[in-house]
Amino acid sequence: INHRENTTTFFGIGAMNENEKYDTVTEQDKNQLRSTNYIKNSLEIGENIVIGNTCYFQIAPQSSDDYRVLYDGEINFQVSEHLSFDFSVNYRYDNEPHGGLENSYIQIANGISIIF
Repeated sequence: INHRENTTTFFGIGAMNENEKYDTVTEQDKNQLRSTNYIKNSLEIGENIVIGNTCYFQIAPQSSDDYRVLYDGEINFQVSEHLSFDFSVNYRYDNEPHGGLENSYIQIANGISIIF
């Protein structure tokens, strides 16, 4: 979907075969089907700034209590033809985490890209 010249949105519905192998003795490895659905939006602000957002919802059809929500956000500042600054945020929520992990976590990253 193209809302305006500077905004684009995509929707997706899919399925995946998930194969998880655990290092712990107390947990069994998993091999199951999981749906994966997403919405992705990109917004260009002027010629130099791009904001991107992607949100996934993944659920195991065998158990409606086994689901995940994932969010990836990014901002890219194009300073020149050869230099840009990047900032990203990744959020994960797993309703049934394994290995005694917490249900959610956030990762933040930033960087500089130099294009030769």
